[in-house]
Amino acid sequence: MFLHDYRTLGELRRGLKEFIDFFNGKRLHQGLVYQTPDAVYYGAFPIKEMEQRVA
Repeated sequence: MFLHDYRTLGELRRGLKEFIDFFNGKRLHQGLVYQTPDAVYYGAFPIKEMEQRVA
């Protein structure tokens, strides 16, 4: 994201959307027991179960 030179506001918006989609939907997060934020938020991996795994 930071290495790309955006020439227009539209390019920047597309780049931000792609980055956010990747960060929330594909990148696994250690603090979420290697789940994506989307999976946790939308209930694919309930918080109670996640807390039990961490404890």
